[in-house]
Amino acid sequence: MLKKIFTTSNDRSSKYLKNTFFIIIFQGGNVVSNFLLVTITLNFLGVEEYGVWITLTSLVTWFSFLDIGLAHGLRNKYAEAKAENDFLKIKSLVSTAFFSLLFLSLFGFVIVFLVGSNLNWATLLNGPDYLKNELRNVGLFMVSTFFLRLVLNIVAVLKTADQQPSVATFLTTSGNILSLVGIFLLIEFYNPSFLQLGVVLSISQVLPILIAFIFYFSNSYKNIFPKIEYFSKSNLNSIFSIGFKFFIIQLLNLIILQSNILIIAHVCGPESVADYSIAFKYLWLIIILHGAIINPLWSASTEAYANNDRVWLKNIMSRLNRVFLVLVLIGILLIFGSSFFYKIWLKGNIEVDYLLLFLIFLNFTFTMRYSTFRMFMNGVGKIRLQLFVTSIQAILHIPLAIIAANYLDVYGVILVSITWTFFNSVWEPIQFKKIISESAVGIWSR
Repeated sequence: MLKKIFTTSNDRSSKYLKNTFFIIIFQGGNVVSNFLLVTITLNFLGVEEYGVWITLTSLVTWFSFLDIGLAHGLRNKYAEAKAENDFLKIKSLVSTAFFSLLFLSLFGFVIVFLVGSNLNWATLLNGPDYLKNELRNVGLFMVSTFFLRLVLNIVAVLKTADQQPSVATFLTTSGNILSLVGIFLLIEFYNPSFLQLGVVLSISQVLPILIAFIFYFSNSYKNIFPKIEYFSKSNLNSIFSIGFKFFIIQLLNLIILQSNILIIAHVCGPESVADYSIAFKYLWLIIILHGAIINPLWSASTEAYANNDRVWLKNIMSRLNRVFLVLVLIGILLIFGSSFFYKIWLKGNIEVDYLLLFLIFLNFTFTMRYSTFRMFMNGVGKIRLQLFVTSIQAILHIPLAIIAANYLDVYGVILVSITWTFFNSVWEPIQFKKIISESAVGIWSR
């Protein structure tokens, strides 16, 4: 289907199709490994402790905002410099971004260690008090390795900017498969603690990135290996000027998405976190497929827009809209087949909640609709309106989600999220049409 939709002699489209194909293959590995990991950890921990585990791992992802948008800024500026064949600028951009990320990670680690050492993690995660020391230790370890990944991940950013996002996806898949194998062996032959599970999960995630960093900077990226003498304040300002906007948007989206887990944990209880997390992971398949297909659009849009190739951009959007309709149909089929799949997957530990599945599906449908256009906007740097809208949504989300959860339980939290994704699915296509037709003015053009 993808080959039929994207068939063209255009070199950019060929790269797009090739990377989309491999991303889907690698994401298939992600889906299988994640599903199996859920089964293993849920059976071992039980519903309540599994809910605490999910809340902990979700909380750790909050620290991704500490790159203050440098990765996204580098991605755009690197693609622009490469289109201009400015090799010296590329070397400076890479070194500047790397040492900036290194400094931020060290600073973040010190702050988190000082604060986290004196924090009651059981209260934070709404878990049992007897786990407070273990949760503190595993939380600090997982955050520490996350900061290491933040620095090493520059290699995945560069491959993505080079229109090879399938490499970054492969690294993620490798980490997930290692996590699955490691935790399976740990549970099979030992009676692991939360700390041991967290150590295996964290090391498994960072190992592929470390290997890739060493491999690529010893080979294809050898000439742009980060060196402190290439650090440039002017290039830092260049990266930061657009990167900081991405940072704010990333942080606000993280608040909206990850606060749902914490709100459900505290208002509805850990059991509701498990129900929500399972339904979310089950339907996440369509988001994974959609993300695999639109992921190459970011850097491809940067190149196409710089070359004023608006015909290609219109054609690719038309084709992606057809893919969207196919994925909606797949989502409907997943809901109808959920009872059968839950029995095989979860072995009766959790029953199907059809209303929960439907609401999450609705939220994902609107998310897929707007994220295609957002990927283009990110690629061309037209994100001022996105920043404004997301700021309002983030300010309103937590209080509205708490109120909704008190009245409508977990369903209320999802309904608030649906409100935002529906609104985004309306205005973002409008901005795309205005930019492509060169009629965008004011905030629509920034």
